[in-house]
Amino acid sequence: LASLLADPPSDDRDWLRRYVDAYVDPALARLASNDLGWKSYLRLIANVAYSRLWPQSLIGPYNETAYFYIDALTKRFPDAGPVLIQHLFLMMVA
Repeated sequence: LASLLADPPSDDRDWLRRYVDAYVDPALARLASNDLGWKSYLRLIANVAYSRLWPQSLIGPYNETAYFYIDALTKRFPDAGPVLIQHLFLMMVA
């Protein structure tokens, strides 16, 4: 994400592609390792993304990264509004 923000492309599609890659590629690399622990962890994260059942004490440590990504999306697309931005981010996570 830092690389994208330091040198953002002017085209929104390119920006979004790099944005998603910055978030998803590390997870995909871990998934490709065929490590059962990573596979289980990533499945858990996908489920927690849309769940209201998980307490904030468990989700809190992950929020810092989420806020960086949500902030970047908000700054790039300020007219989208906070609800749409959050839904888009959660869809990417899941």
